[in-house]
Amino acid sequence: MEQQILNVFIGQGAWCLLCIIALGYFTKKSSKREEKQEERYTKMINDNRKDSKERETKYQQMIDRITEKFAIVEVIKQDVDYIKEKISK
Repeated sequence: MEQQILNVFIGQGAWCLLCIIALGYFTKKSSKREEKQEERYTKMINDNRKDSKERETKYQQMIDRITEKFAIVEVIKQDVDYIKEKISK
């Protein structure tokens, strides 16, 4: 009887050990995969931030150029108003 119990335990123990080893292996693999995915995600976010900053800089430069052009248009408008005033007298 004891020999039978020992044989069953040895047989089941091997499966248990195999399951524990497999669980450890898959947990380690999963952890590495998660780390790689986190690195990719962080890189993607940093790239997007960089792109956003570049886009914002370009927009600001465009606004500055438009503001300069508008100032020129204002000067021209004042000149035209002055000329119209002189012609109408």
